[in-house]
Amino acid sequence: MKTTVEKWMEADGENRRLYAQETLIVDVAENLLEMMEERGVSKADLAKKLGTSKAYVTQLFRGSRNITLRTLSDIALALNLEPKIQFESHNPKKDHPLAGETKNSLIDCPNNSDKLRSNIKP
Repeated sequence: MKTTVEKWMEADGENRRLYAQETLIVDVAENLLEMMEERGVSKADLAKKLGTSKAYVTQLFRGSRNITLRTLSDIALALNLEPKIQFESHNPKKDHPLAGETKNSLIDCPNNSDKLRSNIKP
């Protein structure tokens, strides 16, 4: 039996695309929030390091503002991380909601700050 989400995605190809986009946004935000928690960095701390407001950082993580690759890089540098983005092809599985589609995923960010250059406030 198919889930409501699977039925929704099958109804329209656009729905499948929207689902993939939202999944990527949530995955990136969750990954960054986990890294912040591990390092004891609050949204206010991150905002200060980025030279922006806490409200802006909150909007980024809520999804009401898009995180550009530049912003992602700045956040990673502020957290002393190096972002790595990986693209994977899915093996089609009929029970997977994105069967046959390509999935974008953010992989872990190793601490590699000695190779990074930025104008972010320390």
